[in-house]
Amino acid sequence: MAGIQANIDDHTRVATVTLCEPERRNAISHEMADQIREAFGALEADERVGAVVVTGAPGVLRGRRAR
Repeated sequence: MAGIQANIDDHTRVATVTLCEPERRNAISHEMADQIREAFGALEADERVGAVVVTGAPGVLRGRRAR
């Protein structure tokens, strides 16, 4: 199952969104894309957030090819 984690560091105002699907090398599926949209919507509405960093776990970040 696709998954992401979103955490906010209140001290730095930086949110980190981590793609957590290492068995697929964090390739972005439709399900994960929906979760990313939801996370970014929530982060955009949160006044504590000044910046967002997207990373992959464990050390792999891969996206799908734009068409």
